[in-house]
Parts: sequence; structure tokens; C-alpha cells
Amino acid sequence: MNTSVTVEICTGTTCFVMGAGHLLNLSEELPARLKDRVDLRGAHCLGVCNDPQNGKPPFARVDQKLLSDVSIESIIAACDRALADREGGAHAI
Repeated sequence: MNTSVTVEICTGTTCFVMGAGHLLNLSEELPARLKDRVDLRGAHCLGVCNDPQNGKPPFARVDQKLLSDVSIESIIAACDRALADREGGAHAI
């Protein structure tokens, strides 16, 4: 069983200007329960901002699930959900 989640934060120009630079500090903001369970990566560009159906920047992916208008809090919540799904719903926040 994979016990970590991959978080990709788009650092393309639009996302960066809309706050993605701040999101790269996610590793410093993670709660203790997630510190060793999140693989954080910057992505040059996720290529999704051209389609308004994808939502608004900044964008991130948590285990390949696209998130729009992300914040540190929404990424942490998505990590918790992804891990809970893998562990059969056992989810302590």
C-alpha cells in the first residue's frame, strides 16, 4: 500500500502570479501527521489554465487529481482525503 501522496504545484507564470509561489512553502505548513507522507513537487506548467472548465489558478494536483484556486489549507485537506481513501476511510484530522 502506498502511504504517501504526490502533490504537484503548478509554477507556470499565471499560477505563480496567482499565488503558487507561496504554495511551495507547503512542506513547512504541513501538520505532523502529513510531514513524512507528502511528496511535494513543483511543476513547470500543468497546462490546464487555458480551459475555464478547470477552474481558476493557482492549480495543483494531489495524486493526479486536479485542484483549482488552491490554498495550503485546501491542499492539506486533499492530502487527508487521498490518504483516507487508501486506508479505507480511517481519517483523523
